[in-house]
Amino acid sequence: MIAGPSEILIIADSSADVSFVAADILSQAEHDELASSVLITDSILLAEKVSDEIDIGWKELKRHKIPGRPFE
Repeated sequence: MIAGPSEILIIADSSADVSFVAADILSQAEHDELASSVLITDSILLAEKVSDEIDIGWKELKRHKIPGRPFE
């Protein structure tokens, strides 16, 4: 079986664990340049914290050149 791009949609409120959300987003984004990682939230604070966590975490990925910098 040939695998295609991965997608993930996370719906989270302010009670979500920032590190888990960021890890889930990054785990899909590193699969393919066409992968989609989406976060829907009603919390601006959560979105900002997840974005900050992603900025830190994506550099540590073995395949960090695939997603580039998320949200560009």
